[in-house]
Amino acid sequence: MNSGDHINYGKRLLTEIIGLQVFLTNVLSPMSRGEWLDAQQYEEIMRQVKAKKHRWAQEILAEPSPDTHE
Repeated sequence: MNSGDHINYGKRLLTEIIGLQVFLTNVLSPMSRGEWLDAQQYEEIMRQVKAKKHRWAQEILAEPSPDTHE
């Protein structure tokens, strides 16, 4: 595996982690209030996460790195 492969793997991994984080937040938030999702709500969450996770990952990667030297 060359460095380009590692970078691409890291981006794919970040994308999936972000998708999982958003999915869990959107599912667990209503459950924490005692609400349940119906099948249509679940499918909408899945559709949105699949459609947007790549963009969210790109936005995070475009953010400047925090300065850890302060």
